[in-house]
Amino acid sequence: MTGVFVFATVMGNVGDVISSMNANRQEFQARMDHIQMYLTHKKVPASLQLKIKKWAEYTWT
Repeated sequence: MTGVFVFATVMGNVGDVISSMNANRQEFQARMDHIQMYLTHKKVPASLQLKIKKWAEYTWT
């Protein structure tokens, strides 16, 4: 009986971790989308856009 309780607790915690990761990923993707829209609107050269996006990814982690 104790094993079932421990298993259920672990599975619940795994679900919480996955949900948290998905929320973090969505927040990151929204940030990157905003950056891309701004860079496109300002007509920033593609080579500079790439550097800015790489920097944004680096600072997010």
